[in-house]
Amino acid sequence: MTKAQVRCGVCGASTGAVSFPEELCPRCRRTYRDELEIAAPEPAPLDAVEKLRLKWLAGEIDQPTIAAHIGVKQPYVSRLLNRSRRPSPMVARAIARLVGEDYEGGKLLGPDDLYRIAQVVRMAESLRTLGRAETALPELSTTIRDLDRAWESGQRDEDFALVYIDALLAYAVTLGDLSPDEESGPLRAAQRAVTISESYANNSGMAYALNTLGNQQRIANQLRTARETILRAASLEAGALAAGASASWLARIVAEQGDEPAFEEMINRARRALDRLPGTDLFVNPLSIAEIEIRGLLKLGKAAQASSRLSTMPEPGRESAPQWQVISAITAAEGLVAAGEIEVAIPAFAAAADAATRQYMPRQLQRIVRALVPIMSPASQELVAEIRRRIESPEAFTG
Repeated sequence: MTKAQVRCGVCGASTGAVSFPEELCPRCRRTYRDELEIAAPEPAPLDAVEKLRLKWLAGEIDQPTIAAHIGVKQPYVSRLLNRSRRPSPMVARAIARLVGEDYEGGKLLGPDDLYRIAQVVRMAESLRTLGRAETALPELSTTIRDLDRAWESGQRDEDFALVYIDALLAYAVTLGDLSPDEESGPLRAAQRAVTISESYANNSGMAYALNTLGNQQRIANQLRTARETILRAASLEAGALAAGASASWLARIVAEQGDEPAFEEMINRARRALDRLPGTDLFVNPLSIAEIEIRGLLKLGKAAQASSRLSTMPEPGRESAPQWQVISAITAAEGLVAAGEIEVAIPAFAAAADAATRQYMPRQLQRIVRALVPIMSPASQELVAEIRRRIESPEAFTG
């Protein structure tokens, strides 16, 4: 009969059960009844936590350094190293990276992991609002990979699904803003968010997912599909904010399709939704709606109306995110071109380009280039060359 072995949960010493009088470990002289555990006769291969623990015992790494690398507080590290706590899947993955392993286990995410992911998503949205989206993309990308693995492993609880949806939409918008030539990634993320929302989200969440997908389809020039997607969002009873967002996106799409009656209807819908809001939103606000209207009028060939509306465009307010201020500045410059005021428009484009560079908005820089190329003046072509240099040189962005 194989003699049972007992391992000390503090120092790891292993010996026969009878060798622990009153459960006192002969190596560390500590009594830890709750920490003792029956060990298998043949030890299992060391996992990443055990490898880290051996490095710590050997003096190769200290607890503050471990805590800094895996993103937890030192007491948490102490409990891990003393075997009084098992790591969450995300912490285990960080530990595996620290000791140079590929983490394959623990794919499901717990409440602590979901809370941390929700914080990452909120931070990404805040950074994007402040024009610093490029700093959020790496962590968002890692977060999406973790969520994808959990989903593929069968995790389907509602809390997980709602966090997954939010992360997918934040990733789609951020990647779309920062990588103007990348269309498939944002589309895939937004489409997956919509698919999951159909089973888990309420009307408000579903409308937000559909509006995001529709806008990514618009960016990819899938105008007919985008219109159908956002019309579906508009059909939901999801409140004034969702209605205003749907109407605003639809106004852009139908203007690009040349549908003037639908454009006028959607602008009026957006204004009515704005009137119903108790305050203003980063997207549904007087400046954003005015910008969409002016750009739509220019698309529809109504330069005189656009110029008239430009003179009454609201000044950016506190509710106007930096990116919307850049977008509206470019639209204002386009309005000047349409009005024949080229000499005034070129400096306006240059100022907008500087702002887009500071805010790391390559898509808007490409938009400025498209507006400048037809002008064919020395000043415009010089500015085009400078903007193209910035687009091709990441170090040009100071965001």
